[in-house]
Amino acid sequence: MIRIVFVLAIVFLLCNCTSYSPELTEALVLSGENRKELLHVLEHYEHDEDTLKYKAACFLIENMRWHKSYKKIEYVDPKISKLYEKFDYLYTKILGGFDEIEALDGNQLLRERLYNYTQVLHDLMKITPLDTNVVVSHGVFEDVNEINASFLISHIDNAFKVWRESKYAKHLNFDAFCEYILPYRSFWGTTYYYSGAWLNKQFGKQIWRGNTPDFLGHLKRCNHYANRMLFFSYPFKLKERIGIYDLFLGTKNDCALLADNFCNIFRSCGFPVTVDYTIAYKAYTSRHFYCNFLDSTGGWWCFNPGSNKLSKTSPVGHSPLNLYRNTFAAQKNSPYFLKAKMEEIPGELASPCIKDVTAEQYEVVELTFPFTNETKNNLAYLCTFSGNFESGIIAVTWGTIDRKNKQVTFKYALYNTLYIPMYMKNGSLCPFGQPFYILKDSLGKSGYRLCYLCDETNVKDRGDLLLTRKFPLKSYLMEEMKHMIGGHFEGANHEDFSDAKVLFTITETPKPYWQEYVLNNCREYLYYRYVAPESYPLANIAELEFLVRGDTTHPYTSSATPLPVFKEEDISSLQNDHWVQVMEKDISSMRNKVYFDKNIMTTSWRRLNPICLAKPFLVERIRMIPRNADNGIRPGDRYLLLYWDNEWKEFGVQKAKYNFLKFENVPQNKIYWLQNIDRGSEDLPFIYEDGRQKFIYDSVIVDNNVQIR
Repeated sequence: MIRIVFVLAIVFLLCNCTSYSPELTEALVLSGENRKELLHVLEHYEHDEDTLKYKAACFLIENMRWHKSYKKIEYVDPKISKLYEKFDYLYTKILGGFDEIEALDGNQLLRERLYNYTQVLHDLMKITPLDTNVVVSHGVFEDVNEINASFLISHIDNAFKVWRESKYAKHLNFDAFCEYILPYRSFWGTTYYYSGAWLNKQFGKQIWRGNTPDFLGHLKRCNHYANRMLFFSYPFKLKERIGIYDLFLGTKNDCALLADNFCNIFRSCGFPVTVDYTIAYKAYTSRHFYCNFLDSTGGWWCFNPGSNKLSKTSPVGHSPLNLYRNTFAAQKNSPYFLKAKMEEIPGELASPCIKDVTAEQYEVVELTFPFTNETKNNLAYLCTFSGNFESGIIAVTWGTIDRKNKQVTFKYALYNTLYIPMYMKNGSLCPFGQPFYILKDSLGKSGYRLCYLCDETNVKDRGDLLLTRKFPLKSYLMEEMKHMIGGHFEGANHEDFSDAKVLFTITETPKPYWQEYVLNNCREYLYYRYVAPESYPLANIAELEFLVRGDTTHPYTSSATPLPVFKEEDISSLQNDHWVQVMEKDISSMRNKVYFDKNIMTTSWRRLNPICLAKPFLVERIRMIPRNADNGIRPGDRYLLLYWDNEWKEFGVQKAKYNFLKFENVPQNKIYWLQNIDRGSEDLPFIYEDGRQKFIYDSVIVDNNVQIR
């Protein structure tokens, strides 16, 4: 508290002694020993003929205090930059004479030249391994304490140069320029290293190569350059992420790193670009970052870095929740500024530089919700399920509390979304209402109605739950299973299958679990295989077993996978299973094939290679499971059942013996969550009605925009 008062006193004194704004003065005070660097920038532009450069410097310094990094690059081995320079020179030389944008993908000579050079580089790198050093410090590094004058001056000068010269930036007014061209970072928390001037020098010659007619063409050039440079460096990998070089040196790139780098690259070359993101999905535990390009008409075009596709529609997919735009300037209507003095904010919404742009992509509703809890907070939140967090929930949008009228208003709520109204209490999210979702209601006064998911009138009821899945069946996988109709199994004694006989044809859509086919076979064959239908020539098989009788004399066999059991009365059927899987002579080699590897998550996309037995043998049955997300109950795995009662409460753990779980004496009329403790990451809440599971975004909340993929 004393430190805050001290800082405010200094700000007050400096504001009265200088022409600096309070925001600029506060940033200078917070910069500490780095203050002289920032003052040098201001002095450098104070008397510049272009008065906007001084205003731009003020904009950056004023808003620096809101930005930070969580690691600092102390040292990068010069061999890394020299390696990049060699690759860059080679790429530029190879593309000489191929300046037309169509040549990047369509010219056979260019493809062959790139391939040949790449193979030579791979061979060289294998025999001359690189041992490059990168020194990184981890912690919290405030921009106001880190950025020096030379970095900032070169960056500002480049930003003004491209603003005036780029046909994609000339239309921007000063405010838009400050947000979409000028910033040296695309969002907070990332590690910046190179100024816009350096990025422009390295990438500009590639992005602006030839006569490129539109932004999509420039995006293709950037993607082609980054992808080819990455191929050049394979299999070399950096152990630490260091920013722009991550694009080239084999480091695993996630969507946040790609969006950050691409945004900074395009801005440095005169393209107004932002990074937007979603922190949660309706049905999936994940997040996604992507880029947006602002055209001369004020329209936004979305794209995923690495993809040559521009769209007015967000490329997030999988039905995201609220979308946020990263800004450099502080957003006064963000939770950071709307909160009460001592109020805490959920970490996912704590940035002072985020702007809710959900309404650009989806229909939103302004929801007014009763709030009668005693609190000094200014904010409440709509939260939803997230398996990413220990609490199992995530705040996805905020609302302002009106204490006088005892209500809270959320401006950016979404229809058909599981919500739990919550507010921060003692550092944690605390519910102040029951889970619900919003439906349109054209007859209602507000235009919507709330549907609650828990029946509070029967909270004391208990009963049994018979569970067979932790996540609903995926629609696209079910669609692919339909395409297997017409596929068939063959036997032959010639390796080329010239004497092949069809033993079984699939006439019904396969089930998403193990199933058995009885073959029409009375002959012994040396080779057996599956042939996909011509209309859909993909195998789509996760696991495949050719079965013979258990009393076989065949020397190479393995136990067959039991058929699934989904209820107690079918357990006895397992005792009558007298079949074994016939194997090739080289069993270990056979297990290396994805459809014999005992792993449901590996799938053969192409036509299956035949199985070759040690000698001709009579195969009478086939067991198969199609391409599958493996979200059913797996015998041998442990499962945790939780239920929602103002928080996720653990009910119990069971180790599955069969393909179902039976939990007894469970609180009824709740939302449930089943986790596989041993494997997998996909799970989704469900309710239990009429003796079966009903997953939230599959059988409860019906939304045409939601697709379980």
